[in-house]
Amino acid sequence: MKKYFYHCFPRRSADNAIETVDKGFKILESIVEEGLLLTPEIIKIQEPLDDGTFSKPWSIIEKRCCFTELSEEELPKHQEVFGQFALEFEIPTLRHLGAIPTFYIPAGKHDDTGMEYVANSLMCRVGEIQVVLDRLKQLDSLVKSTNNKNEVLNIAKNGKAIGTTRCNIGGAEDLINYLTHETQPIEILGNALRVLSQYFYPTENLEYNKELTYYRQREWRIIGNMMHHGKELTSKLENSTVKKLNDIDEEFFNRVLEFHTGKYKIYEQCLILREYMDKPIIHYVNRIHVPKEAKKAVETLLAKASIKIEIIEN
Repeated sequence: MKKYFYHCFPRRSADNAIETVDKGFKILESIVEEGLLLTPEIIKIQEPLDDGTFSKPWSIIEKRCCFTELSEEELPKHQEVFGQFALEFEIPTLRHLGAIPTFYIPAGKHDDTGMEYVANSLMCRVGEIQVVLDRLKQLDSLVKSTNNKNEVLNIAKNGKAIGTTRCNIGGAEDLINYLTHETQPIEILGNALRVLSQYFYPTENLEYNKELTYYRQREWRIIGNMMHHGKELTSKLENSTVKKLNDIDEEFFNRVLEFHTGKYKIYEQCLILREYMDKPIIHYVNRIHVPKEAKKAVETLLAKASIKIEIIEN
């Protein structure tokens, strides 16, 4: 049984079936004209402490576009939850675009005294390593911007000096050179760790679904800030794109979330994958599955854009 990767929409279905089809068509129109949207999600991770309490939540910021591995026979059941429009990709094609499977971790329960929190603890260590690399990056920037290598190294937090060290700038430079010998620059190491963390996801969220629900979805992801031959593939949204997104779902895209750098509306943190190898992303789609009511409109949309993709009626 041959399988494909599917990206289905609209997930947030309207109560009215006509409105749902209209919303799905607008999303498809946006993909054809702009590219694939990578939306942010914030995952909170906690671990149990030795005193019986839990650590403060550690936030993982994920900006991604999600795909599910399915056979064509499995698609209708999946669409009942994730939307009646579906972009179909051949498996080698999506891998060529940089998709990677999601790595699922048990969420853990606050009344659990077993070892279910092992994965959460590991993710908290990943977060702390990110903090260490960020501090090294700040130290590296200070070293490079200070001409007097004999100057004493001062420690600052949030832009305010909080103390001095027994090390001078030159000593810090020697230490950084040792730590980064035969490695990528600190900034690249930090970015790689942040990218890696975007592939982790809980096995389920029992407030919304059943045990292992996410794990059983066979999800792969294309994430933000990917690089190809030194060029970043995703970009921030232009004002015209933001206007289209607000027309699709103003309530969702204007929700405010708290990121590491402050509070932002969702659209302000979205990224878009417009093309790959000088070819618009829509041209990598194998087939498009649409509701019967939308087929003619989709045919017109693709013809207007001079795009030849087979359309499958649900």
